[in-house]
Amino acid sequence: MKLFTITLVAASVLLSGAAATPFESAEVCRKACFSHKPNCPRHWYPKKIGKCWTCCQHRKSDYYEDDCGYDYEEFEWE
Repeated sequence: MKLFTITLVAASVLLSGAAATPFESAEVCRKACFSHKPNCPRHWYPKKIGKCWTCCQHRKSDYYEDDCGYDYEEFEWE
């Protein structure tokens, strides 16, 4: 039983790394569904997914700029 558990854990650890994609190369798309090509905000680009047009961007880190107008360095949390 212990050998089976060790084998199962080892296999899951080895296979989980192979299936994961690098976070830096992720593409982030909005959930909006437009029937026509939209005018996307700065740093975003239009992309057709199925019958819908939406706005997407390539995410290069876990922080991305989304023209919300906030300067998070100066924002004071209450």
